[in-house]
Amino acid sequence: MRLYDNEKKPWHCQKSYFTYVHKPTNKQHAGNWLCYSESKGSIFCFPYKFMTSGCSSKSSEQGFDDWKSASNLLRQHEESSSHRQALISPSMCKNKAKRVASHLVKEMETEQKYWRTLLERIIEVVKFLAERGLSFRGSDETVGSPHNGNYLGLLELLAKFDPFLAEHTNAHANQGRGHKSYLCEEFINLIGSSILDHIIGEVKKYKYYSASLDSTPDISNVDQLTLTVRYVLPSGPVERFVKFLGMEGHSAEQLTQGLLDFLKENDIDIKDCRGQSYDNASNMSGKYSGLQARIKELNEFADYIPCFAHSTGGAVGSAPGSRTEVPKFDPVTDRPHICSPSAPG
Repeated sequence: MRLYDNEKKPWHCQKSYFTYVHKPTNKQHAGNWLCYSESKGSIFCFPYKFMTSGCSSKSSEQGFDDWKSASNLLRQHEESSSHRQALISPSMCKNKAKRVASHLVKEMETEQKYWRTLLERIIEVVKFLAERGLSFRGSDETVGSPHNGNYLGLLELLAKFDPFLAEHTNAHANQGRGHKSYLCEEFINLIGSSILDHIIGEVKKYKYYSASLDSTPDISNVDQLTLTVRYVLPSGPVERFVKFLGMEGHSAEQLTQGLLDFLKENDIDIKDCRGQSYDNASNMSGKYSGLQARIKELNEFADYIPCFAHSTGGAVGSAPGSRTEVPKFDPVTDRPHICSPSAPG
């Protein structure tokens, strides 16, 4: 019992403090991690008290006795990382037959399994959309809406055949107010980092590579500097998009520094570069001070090859303006033998 200032009615420890609601399933369970001390008149979290030796926090030494705010304080402690760590401490899990409060660990393992099962489905949907270059969001983020985008749409489709996902969606979709975000961008960043590490690992393993840089504006008209590498695997040559590099400007010096910074950051030796390919702009292909010339100074074996696509595109774009008359062409008699691989020499 505790009497607060300016209040006539005392506050008592309540039975409801010893239960909790499992959020994913909305089921009520006994809060077996709590114990009440009659001598101190306080509630203690005994896994936290015994597994955090040397800790001087109030929850481990004095317990909870603020009955007016007990519900919020206990919920905050229950959701804290220190409380969870105490439950799954290696000293508790070392021996299943002798562990302290094995039923508490079982409850924690059940919750972990629940969220891991959910994340497996989410990650597969993220991978499916990302590797195909499809958009994630739609014009709204409401489950059940035909305009909620590919991400939520695929999860809804899976839920029709997956009872677990269907139950989770029915229990938690479209809750709360304001902006809802069902897409954790952290998953995309983690997957991207994993792919980047894999590509860099292959480049280091097979040693020699060629590099290609080009800039292109995105939808907001901000230039993105793309880096592509080519190298040879036992199965044959491959070309990989690596990442968008930071772009300080379009000068040859700035482009060179951006490429070298990336190689240094990932411990890739510029001396192992055996080729470089860019467009025909002077800052890229300049013979004396272009990007290719600066790389050539650092590595004489990094031969420069102009980008065939840029060269062809430039030729096609300039051809119509090179002459005023277009000769007549008969598709039957004037065969384009020069373009045929089997044409006579």
